[in-house]
Amino acid sequence: MKKILKLSMVALSALMLVSAAACDSGSADDGQGTTPPPSTQYSDPNAQLTTYDNRAYNEYLLGDEAVIENQWPGYGIGDPFIMRYNGMYYLYVSSLDTEVGVRAYKSADLVNWAPVTGSGLEEGYVSQDPVTLAAYAPEVYYYNGTFYMYTSPGGNGHYILTSSSPEGPFVAATGNFGLSIDGSVLIDDDEQMYFSYASDQGIRMARMTDMLTIDTSSTPALTGVQIGGWTEGSYIMKRDGIYYLTFTGNHVASDGYRIAYATAEELPESYRNAFTRGQNNPIALETESELKGIGHSSTVLGPDMDSYYLAYHYLNSSGGPNRSLGIDRLTFNGTMMSVAPSLDDSVTPALPEFYANGRDKSRFETQGEFLLSNVQAPANFTAEFNVSGAANTTYVFGYTNAQNYMSVTLDLTEKSIVLTKVVDGVSTQIAEGTLVNNYAADKLHTVRIAARDGVVDVVFDNMTKIDNAQLETVAGNIGYASLADGAEVGYTAFSDVAMGMSDEREAKQASTFVGASTYLHDDTYTDGYDLSERSGISTITEDSDYRFAGWKALTLGAAGDDVSYLVYNRSTGRYALELVYLAEDAGKQIGVKIDGVNGGTVWRCTLPEVDSENGYVKAIVGEFEMDAGARIVRIEALDGSVTFTAFRMIEASAQTPVYEQSLASYAQTGADYKTIWKLKDNGHYAKAGTRQLVYFGDNAITDFTLEVEVLLEGATGSSSTAGIVFHARNYASSPHDSYTSIQGYYLALSNNTVVLERLNYADDSGPIASDAQTIQSDVYYKLKIQARGNVITVWLNDEQVFEVTDDWAFANGKVGLYTNGAAVIFRNLKISS
Repeated sequence: MKKILKLSMVALSALMLVSAAACDSGSADDGQGTTPPPSTQYSDPNAQLTTYDNRAYNEYLLGDEAVIENQWPGYGIGDPFIMRYNGMYYLYVSSLDTEVGVRAYKSADLVNWAPVTGSGLEEGYVSQDPVTLAAYAPEVYYYNGTFYMYTSPGGNGHYILTSSSPEGPFVAATGNFGLSIDGSVLIDDDEQMYFSYASDQGIRMARMTDMLTIDTSSTPALTGVQIGGWTEGSYIMKRDGIYYLTFTGNHVASDGYRIAYATAEELPESYRNAFTRGQNNPIALETESELKGIGHSSTVLGPDMDSYYLAYHYLNSSGGPNRSLGIDRLTFNGTMMSVAPSLDDSVTPALPEFYANGRDKSRFETQGEFLLSNVQAPANFTAEFNVSGAANTTYVFGYTNAQNYMSVTLDLTEKSIVLTKVVDGVSTQIAEGTLVNNYAADKLHTVRIAARDGVVDVVFDNMTKIDNAQLETVAGNIGYASLADGAEVGYTAFSDVAMGMSDEREAKQASTFVGASTYLHDDTYTDGYDLSERSGISTITEDSDYRFAGWKALTLGAAGDDVSYLVYNRSTGRYALELVYLAEDAGKQIGVKIDGVNGGTVWRCTLPEVDSENGYVKAIVGEFEMDAGARIVRIEALDGSVTFTAFRMIEASAQTPVYEQSLASYAQTGADYKTIWKLKDNGHYAKAGTRQLVYFGDNAITDFTLEVEVLLEGATGSSSTAGIVFHARNYASSPHDSYTSIQGYYLALSNNTVVLERLNYADDSGPIASDAQTIQSDVYYKLKIQARGNVITVWLNDEQVFEVTDDWAFANGKVGLYTNGAAVIFRNLKISS
């Protein structure tokens, strides 16, 4: 049999046909308004941006060169939990099965970590209590002067340990009270406490009566908070009134270990059905690089006190298992949450504009009764204050002079927290919050104030007590008024961001979803936006599209309205802009500009028509060359109102694949054999009862046509299939995985059906089209698949079987021969445009 091998599709670099992007270029004099006027200012964001590498923490890869010392030998850092306390970060990690003790580390900036040692303990330990043998997933929470550690001994129930210091020593305060593994605590704004933990039915949650007592009378599995079986590693945080619950599964030793999330707007008395899964799940999954097996995360407030970061581990080796630490930025767009884990080039967390520890005379100045920062905070800011030894403390901001300032007064005796404005010496109360429980005056307490555009929030010990108070703030000093005798000042800081401003200014990873609301709202790098009165941000409702309920959408209300986004692109190449937009806007044109300051090309892109019964669709609108580093993506309405909610840049190619392989012998180039295939009857053969895969090409394949001959050997049985995967990636093959452990489409054949399945592990897998067909065993059939944008068409023996449109499509990825139990022979593979 003649073997034809026209092209190696590993690089897809020698293609003969240019892909058809739905964009045309504009020019400065075309009269279409597609080239902007020269910017009034521009500064290269790469000159102001720095990155760090998660790879640097990896002792498995780097040995002694890893920058975190005192990792568990052969075990690394697993199940990382980061607590922020008094301006410092503390990292707690799982312990070896054979070892007693918990190891921990601390950092001032979330990047540089050093081991910490509890008083009287061996170096690098914060606990050596006997109950910490095989201490899995220790999590530490500060509450009213005590640090509480929740940990699971070898995954068998839980102990709670306590300490007066984040560095320990932690000693057992309870016996083993069960409840599975991976216990995590939420202290809500109303001071109700919750305990979530792992189970086969998904994450379970119980109320707590105090930090040492879980009420087990009701422990429901949360609806939708499951990752297809065993689900663990929960963490709940609250931001802007929304609860974000991250969870992970299914098995720590699988490359397909992954992180998903769900959100809730309230936790009612019966909270079983409170959470809704995110449409863009899983948010962290990778199996095709050294960064794989991503899971068991926690979320922590960033150093600027506005951003949030996801701490997670990833798998180096299933032996141990050996894992390493990763920390990456989370961004938000209403109920949408995004992250892009990476070994390299994560954007360095921003530090506060001002920070001090104690009454640092180089950072503070005294003016009468006021202890004030020696620099002013802007009108929009976040400030944090930490004080112990005082029952009543007044925290000052917007200070102009002793007669004109704003303040928050915390009264632990009266259980009140009051926001006040002082003008010409006259004090006016703006808002008041209430404390429910008793709080000790001699213990450290934190007050954080966020102000943006006339709205102020006040947080006490990470609980929001004043929300959306109306107050026009001004630039001024921050500090303290009339500190009580014996009061000790801890960490004090302010930043120039608040209420999501950092998400707008952050260089968001281009490979993940960038929220429409996170455009540049100021002229930090270039003209941020040009919006008419008809433009604005709205919240998507369930009636509009239930899948995106709570996501923020941006309407560019008139031709010429535009916004710019700062993104970070990890490698130079060709990328497709995948946009989530209002379905009814199909056919309209937008302008897309990648960088360019004075003039430059703006690409006119037509929003594709995508057949959908839903309100929003996701589709590729154009392809562009992008350099590595920080880039500015500008989106402009060209012919009327356009509404979108998110976008991302995905791999693409300027060329389309042309590949032929008889399959009579093993492919030497262009193929990636994930399993062992046999040769039979001049084709590739998979035995019955196995799951097998060979990929062709790379993740840059978008539109294509595939033809292949397929023979099902013997009866397929009730659940065995074989066929083609396409737009596929992130395959996992551990004993804990199934045929759904891959992302992409699977055209599956059996003796009685042709089924097109959308596979996304157990998170979102299922058939999207099927046709009852009698497919005889031991007979060759000609199978043809064509992908054009969101439309997939399938033929069998030159007869069309079905044509289906996916409005949330997998837009790119590899093609491959795939089996799920059926014996099959594939011959004469041809891939073309």
